[in-house]
Amino acid sequence: MIIFLAGKTLTAIDIEMHLVNSVYVIINVCVTGMPVRLLHVWFSVLFALVYSLFSLFYFLAGGTNHNGNPYIYPAIDWRNAGSTALYCVIVTFVEVPVIQSVLFGLHKLKVTCSRRCCSVENSAERKWSPNQTQENEKKIEYPLV
Repeated sequence: MIIFLAGKTLTAIDIEMHLVNSVYVIINVCVTGMPVRLLHVWFSVLFALVYSLFSLFYFLAGGTNHNGNPYIYPAIDWRNAGSTALYCVIVTFVEVPVIQSVLFGLHKLKVTCSRRCCSVENSAERKWSPNQTQENEKKIEYPLV
C-alpha cells in the first residue's frame, strides 16, 4: 500500500496483494515462535535489490503489466530512469530497514509479554530445577540445518 497513488481506484486485487499480505505477516510475527532479528534485514534488502533489477530487465525486454503499460507498478516506471532508480534506492535502503525494525519491535514485545505471562517460573509444571546436576539433565541435540 506504500506505492498506492492518490486518485487511483483501489481494487480488490490491490487489497488482496498488499493489505491482506501485510496483515498476515504482522499476525504471523505476533503469534509464531520464529525469531525476528535486526540482521534479517539483509534478506529483505537483497530481495528488494533483485526485484528492482528484475523490474528493469522486465522493462528492457518489453514486458507490460495487465493493462499493457511498460511497468509493473507506476512508481517503478523505468521510462523515468532517474526518479525510478532513486525510488528503488530509497525503498531498498530506507523503507525496508524501517519495516524490519517495526517487525523486530513487535517480536520483542511478543517475547516480553510471553516471558511475563507464561514464564517457567509461573508454570505449575516446572520441568527443570536449578538444583539438578548436569548429569541428570537431558541433552537436546539440534540438527545442523
